[in-house]
Amino acid sequence: EKEEEEEEEEVELYGSGCPVGALAGALSEVQGPVVSFSVLRPNGEPVGYSEVEKMAALHDPPIQLRTGCFCNPGACQSALGLSDLEVKSQHLQGGHSCGDSHDMVDGQPTGAVRLSFGWCST
Repeated sequence: EKEEEEEEEEVELYGSGCPVGALAGALSEVQGPVVSFSVLRPNGEPVGYSEVEKMAALHDPPIQLRTGCFCNPGACQSALGLSDLEVKSQHLQGGHSCGDSHDMVDGQPTGAVRLSFGWCST
């Protein structure tokens, strides 16, 4: 009998020991080739998606990605692990609305970054 080896997931770390990113939501076997995530600073705090989008545009050639809640606030809420109260705080008191660049409210991201394995599938 062959022993099945568990794949060990490699995580890129800063010198501080903090990860450089975190997946938004869970990956599944039925998921397509799109991954949503947040970029983290060396101290572990999230980088706002608008800042990530602007930095990606500076790359030559530009890195193709989408940011925000991807026109699906309920899925975004679930992927980010936000409570109903946190969402209300972000949208009502924090001034965030769909499509704006208000990417952080009270230190919490209001969306994520989404990458796919092809430009036409972002």
